[in-house]
Amino acid sequence: MTLFELVDALGGELVCNEARVRRDGKWITLARIVGQDWQLTQVGERLLDSVKVPPPPVEPIEVVPVAPARRGRPRKPVEVATDGND
Repeated sequence: MTLFELVDALGGELVCNEARVRRDGKWITLARIVGQDWQLTQVGERLLDSVKVPPPPVEPIEVVPVAPARRGRPRKPVEVATDGND
């Protein structure tokens, strides 16, 4: 797994010459650009070593359509008056 795949898998970003991810409410820097190359930090090296293979994709659950719920109070049937000329 490359640095860019790790950042993408963890939901991180590449900002201000740094590759970083948010964990426990704090930004953790995984790598910095030094010259023209990316240099991993100690935390980035540990995370890259610990993540070997990304988890398998999640299978979507079948969605069963549901009839919309009626709103308001139930209505009584209305009787239509007929005058017998139909």
